[in-house]
Amino acid sequence: MRSIERCLAAVLIAILALLVAVRADDRPALAPGSASTLTNHLRNSVNGGDVPGVVALVVNQDQVLFVGAAGKQDVARDVAMTPDSIFRIASMTKPITTAAIMMLVESGKLSVDDPVSKYLPNFRDRPVISAFDAATGAYKTRPAKREVRIRHLLTHTSGVGYGWSSPIVAKLIGNDRDKETELPLLFDPGEKWMYGASTRVLGQVVEKISGQPIDAFLRDRILKPLGMSDTGFAVPAANLGQVVTVHARIATKPPHTTATVSAVSNAACGWQRPLRSR
Repeated sequence: MRSIERCLAAVLIAILALLVAVRADDRPALAPGSASTLTNHLRNSVNGGDVPGVVALVVNQDQVLFVGAAGKQDVARDVAMTPDSIFRIASMTKPITTAAIMMLVESGKLSVDDPVSKYLPNFRDRPVISAFDAATGAYKTRPAKREVRIRHLLTHTSGVGYGWSSPIVAKLIGNDRDKETELPLLFDPGEKWMYGASTRVLGQVVEKISGQPIDAFLRDRILKPLGMSDTGFAVPAANLGQVVTVHARIATKPPHTTATVSAVSNAACGWQRPLRSR
């Protein structure tokens, strides 16, 4: 996340903290006038060039307290952002997949201390890269001190990386991201932390234990029971017009100028639009 986006997120969190009051029955509620204040903040964030568009949702345990949108869903095509705009949620699929794993733990189907190889045999005796030549991509390996366990995947201490988080992985996979989970480990499990494709492996574990594709398991066991009907791995054709375009800043133009850098396709990707009270 870019520094400007981190700053915006921090400001939004701070404002929400100021806006939420606690009623006598201990349920959070917006203080009088807070909705208009938050709406103005969203608009100012867009007008100031912090983001091309934004959607905000405030809820308590019973109801939606505030929902608002500002800016553009697609700058190039001048499409306004709406509360029903669909966002790619990227790594926010990780906590959902993690919840699926913990449901299996709760039901006694696996333990966080189980070796991953119990479910995915290709992880048995997975070696560790001991030497790497950045120029040629050649490497040497050694035996790992211990097996990768489910808890290592949950905590990103498995030794599995991403191409963008590890130059070694980037060199070895080229353009094939499927190889991220097939490479030798970058370090001994449990000894370091690295953001990587560990949760993708957890999804494979869910599939192995449940006998269902990960998207079907999440839909049936988590998303559907929670009423999250607008969350999934692929956008239905009927909803493609609601997808927020990926934007990037153009350094040679004013801060508020953005450019469309990719168009959405009906490909497998995490997506979500804000939930409304049901």
